[in-house]
Amino acid sequence: DLYTVWIPLGDVAVEEGTLAICGGSNILPSYGRVRETYGRLDVDRDKTEGWLSEDPLEVSARYGGQWMTSDFKAGDVLIF
Repeated sequence: DLYTVWIPLGDVAVEEGTLAICGGSNILPSYGRVRETYGRLDVDRDKTEGWLSEDPLEVSARYGGQWMTSDFKAGDVLIF
């Protein structure tokens, strides 16, 4: 199993641009092709921009899921 951890080094309010996760993108069948292709890219190795879309609502409209975020305090831990 592979886990990713995100730990803010300072307090971050949603209005400042916190991390957002699309709930369900790890299990919804509609994201299968994304996981098999884009999800395996390496931005350095594959010379990609590093994001699937500049519009997160476009992603959830196309593939499903719901965007989730929150205010974070320094030292919070998000494991996904």
